Amino acid sequence: MGENPQHNPDNTQGWPPPTPPSYYGQQPYGQQPYSPFGAPQLKPETTNTLAIVSFVLAFFVSIAAVITGHLALSQIRRTGEKGRGFALAGVIIGYVSMATTVLAVIALIAFWGVIGPAFMNEMERQDAPTTEQGYASETLTGAAGMNAFGGITFGPQGAVIAPGTQSEDMNYETLELATGGLEGLGIAASADGAAVQAVVYLDFMCSHCADFEKANGAALTQLRDQGKITVEYRPVAFLNDATGDSYYSSLSAEAAACVADASPEKFEAFAAELFAHQPAMNTAGLDDTALAQLASGVGSEDITDCLYDWDMMDFVGESTFLATSYGITSVPAVYLDGQKWDGTDFADFSQKVLDAKK
Repeated sequence: MGENPQHNPDNTQGWPPPTPPSYYGQQPYGQQPYSPFGAPQLKPETTNTLAIVSFVLAFFVSIAAVITGHLALSQIRRTGEKGRGFALAGVIIGYVSMATTVLAVIALIAFWGVIGPAFMNEMERQDAPTTEQGYASETLTGAAGMNAFGGITFGPQGAVIAPGTQSEDMNYETLELATGGLEGLGIAASADGAAVQAVVYLDFMCSHCADFEKANGAALTQLRDQGKITVEYRPVAFLNDATGDSYYSSLSAEAAACVADASPEKFEAFAAELFAHQPAMNTAGLDDTALAQLASGVGSEDITDCLYDWDMMDFVGESTFLATSYGITSVPAVYLDGQKWDGTDFADFSQKVLDAKK
């Protein structure tokens, strides 16, 4: 029997035997040892800051949103950050907002170009009849046939008596208001032997004024044609509050002033037409076109431009202001030889005044 090689005394290599050589150059199987520093860490994903800023600004400052949005998209392409959706939304919303703003501005300019002048004219029209106490302009252009107090005077057979004092001759700011009685309004007793002055304050919106004219107009005309009196009509604007936004009280008084300026001899006929077409209280009344047609219907020269440009609106406002400053606050207000009609029978009142002049 052979010997057990494990107990061969000639084995000088010891036990266990040496590892046999590798014939294939392979490393022993097994796992590689872990790095003492652990596995490499991945870079966390982040959202681009400018993208978020662009999205927020899109709702407030569109141009800033567009700029920051484009910058954010450029950075995202380089860095690979998240937030492209925010940046695109900011850019799109910003451009839409800018386009909307531009269109709105263009529309506003177009609207103002068409509507603006009419709107401003309407605002001026509403401001014109204001008659607050203490206000008066310096000088203004009045109707050629009217005096500085807003009156037009007629003598026998309806002849127009030229005004002694026109608005251009007066400085309304320096006028001493409410002093010296009604002489400051040009209302006074006539000289002995002269025709008695009759002054009638009226508002073409006033139904009582229409009633007075209907009841007493013929008697005034008869006395006037007899040379006993002169008749002066002074339209005022007291009842604008009863005409809504139309300011018909001022508008009709202005139309009368326009007729007094263009065709003063047609004033009485035009006034009669205004009373005949008097609107009900709290309604708008006639417009510029209708008033101009009424004026043409009585033979007056065209007053369309006068009404459209409001040539007489300031004049109406001043004459109304003067009347209220002297305590004339209701219509009709009638003065005969400086004495105010007390509301009694006008025929009796006028006869007493005329008898006292004899």
